[in-house]
Amino acid sequence: MTESRSRILTAREVTTRTGLSRTTVWRLERFGKFPPRRQLSANRVGWIEEEVNDWIATRTAIPGTRALRSRLAEGK
Repeated sequence: MTESRSRILTAREVTTRTGLSRTTVWRLERFGKFPPRRQLSANRVGWIEEEVNDWIATRTAIPGTRALRSRLAEGK
């Protein structure tokens, strides 16, 4: 039996890995375009590493980000 361990990423790690600001991560989450944060305690949140890595992998296949910014600005 293989044990799978998911690592929790901090906000700093997420912004470093993705190159996005905390505000952009929040906006993408709000529109269901980024993996959801998990509440770890009253004042701490984190993201599942595997989910963030999967999201990054999907981004490398999409050329340009201007269209994404436009959709976010429109609330779509």
